[in-house]
Amino acid sequence: MIVRRNFEIIPVSHYSIDILDSIEVVFYDAPYRAIRMKKTPAINTIFEKVKYKEYEENALLKQDILSYYYQVIKGEKVDNLFRFRDLAMWLMKNNLEFFNYYKGSHVKYRNRIENRKYRIVNALRDLMTLGLIRIGGTGKARKVNTDIDMYEYTKGGQLKCMANQGFG
Repeated sequence: MIVRRNFEIIPVSHYSIDILDSIEVVFYDAPYRAIRMKKTPAINTIFEKVKYKEYEENALLKQDILSYYYQVIKGEKVDNLFRFRDLAMWLMKNNLEFFNYYKGSHVKYRNRIENRKYRIVNALRDLMTLGLIRIGGTGKARKVNTDIDMYEYTKGGQLKCMANQGFG
């Protein structure tokens, strides 16, 4: 492996990666250390508009993830914890972009979710970085015998969801 340090190229044989919130720290053989900054999302990414007219697709996706709290969790009076798969299934039916893309299609829901998983995970990760959603624990998967992450809305996330519902 080759690392660039002060515009010098240095060969490195062993490395390990440690991810801390929005900073990815890559440790190399001593004394070399490289720090790469990831772009931290801002709260305005939820409200980004294209040419001041309509919301950007990623902004609408984040808004729909936030509306999941109000429409499903609060509306059906279920526990605050939710699975990624439940959220993704709900988004396939309620997100306008996803719904229109698959309208009239015979693609199964599990394949739809797999096709859109990367975008949903990135939007969820952005909301987690903003402190609106967090991993609330682990739970059993429904179809296989394994533990999966369970997500929950933080108090700030719940407030933001209710504010969005009021503005909508």
